[in-house]
Amino acid sequence: MLPILHPDDVFPRPCVDYTSHLGSRQAQAFSLLWNLHAADDPMMDADHAAFYIHQANVVNDDLLIAPLHLRQELFDATTHVVTNYRRPGPFARITSQDITYIELFPIIAGWQHEIIEQNMAAFIDSLYER
Repeated sequence: MLPILHPDDVFPRPCVDYTSHLGSRQAQAFSLLWNLHAADDPMMDADHAAFYIHQANVVNDDLLIAPLHLRQELFDATTHVVTNYRRPGPFARITSQDITYIELFPIIAGWQHEIIEQNMAAFIDSLYER
């Protein structure tokens, strides 16, 4: 089962506004995750995103960190979701899977290499559990 939240409902800009500042593998992973709900095979796209993340970590030849204002924007929107998790309102129905999913975007944009692969693995595991 896919997350309930869609990035377009959380983040203020379209995907390309973020990916245009990232390295090619980061941008591929970011885009695949962003468009997961529209994918013909979301599980395969999530697996491909994990592959691109792993490759970016291993190859490390074109890693880019999004500008501070975009990273802050992603972080602030994610914090808003997390702090309103399970409260009455638009986020009342979201699950921990949604939190894990939405947290991936600022992690990729800021390339927090220490945690990206573990967070991606946790998200993929949640897709297969449901």
